[in-house]
Amino acid sequence: MARNPARNRFTQAVAGGSRMARDAYPWYRKDRDCWYVWHNGQQVRLHRDKEAAFQLWHRIALGHEEVHEGPSVATIIDAYLADVETRLKPTTLLCKRKVLERLKVEKGTVAAGAFTSAAVLAWLDRQRWGQSLRWLACCIIKTCYRWAVSTKLLPETPVADLKVKPPRSRGAEALVSPDTHEQLLRAAPLALRRALLALHATGCRPSEVCRVEARHFDATNGVWLLDEHKTDRTGKRRIIYLSPSMIALCQELTEQHPAGPLFRNTKGRPLTPDRLRNWVFKTRRRLGITGVVPYAYRHSYATEALSRGVADALVAELLGHSTMTLHRHYAHLTANTRALRQAVDRIRPAE
Repeated sequence: MARNPARNRFTQAVAGGSRMARDAYPWYRKDRDCWYVWHNGQQVRLHRDKEAAFQLWHRIALGHEEVHEGPSVATIIDAYLADVETRLKPTTLLCKRKVLERLKVEKGTVAAGAFTSAAVLAWLDRQRWGQSLRWLACCIIKTCYRWAVSTKLLPETPVADLKVKPPRSRGAEALVSPDTHEQLLRAAPLALRRALLALHATGCRPSEVCRVEARHFDATNGVWLLDEHKTDRTGKRRIIYLSPSMIALCQELTEQHPAGPLFRNTKGRPLTPDRLRNWVFKTRRRLGITGVVPYAYRHSYATEALSRGVADALVAELLGHSTMTLHRHYAHLTANTRALRQAVDRIRPAE
C-alpha cells in the first residue's frame, strides 16, 4: 500500500525525532475505548470519536492546544463518571454527563490541576447557559474535583474558590392563581386534566405525579408511598397525603391501570414531566397566560399553606422538604417572618 507523504512529514514533525514517526500517530486503545497519541514523550488522551480525536491531534501538533503534565481533565471526568455510574439515579447521572462530557470535549487535554476557577468561569461564559444551568454546572465540576482529591488523583482541587451566583428562588413569584388553574383545566384533555388536579391537590413534584403507580397508592390511609424520589438519599420514604377527591380519583385510576403509572397522556402512554411541561407552555401561549409552569403548582401549594398559618415543619413534611430548604424558598411567609411582623406591630401599632 502506498504511503501518504504528507502524513509522514506531519508525523515526523510531531515526533521531533525523539520517537519513531509511527509512534506520534494517534492509535485506538480498545480497553479504554479512546484514541491516544504520544506528545513530547507523554501519552495524551484524545477522544472516543475518531474524527474528533484527529482534529484534536492536529491542534496539539500545531501548538493550538496546550498539553500539561499530570492527569488531564478528561481522565478525571472518565474516572469520576465510572465510579458514580452505579450509585446515582439515572436522571442525576444523565445531568452530570451532559455537563462533564461537554467539558471533556472542549477541555479534555488540559491538565486537571491547571484548570483553575478562572478557567472554569471563562468556559462557562462561552456556553450561553442560563443562570440555573450555569450554577448547576459549577456544582457538578466542583463535586468532580472533590472526588478526584478524595481518591488521590489530585493532591488538591484548583477550583476550591469557584463560585457562581445561585439562581433566584421562584417561590415568591411563580404561582398559579385560581383563575389560571380553571383556565388550564378547561383547556386540558381528560388525561392531562387529571395530572393538573393531582398537582393542585398534593403540591408534589411533577416528576412524582408522573411516577406514581397503583402499587404506591394506599387507599386505607389515603396516601402515596414512593420508594424512589428526589430526596430518597435521606433514607426516608416519600409520603404524599391525598385529599378525599384525590383518593376517589386514584381509586378510579387504579382500576384502569392496575400496573404501571396511573397518570397517562392522551394516547394512553405514561405521562412524562417533559410532555406535561410542553403542553402547559403551548396552552399558556394560546390562552395569553404568562409565567406558569407545572412546578408552579408546588410553589402555590406551599405559599397557600404558609399564608393560612400551617406550621413550617408540617408544610416541609408535606412537600418532602427539609425545614431549612423551606425557609430558603419561602422566607417571606415562614413563621419566623410572621412573628417578626407581629412584633413590629406591637412596638409600633398603627394609629
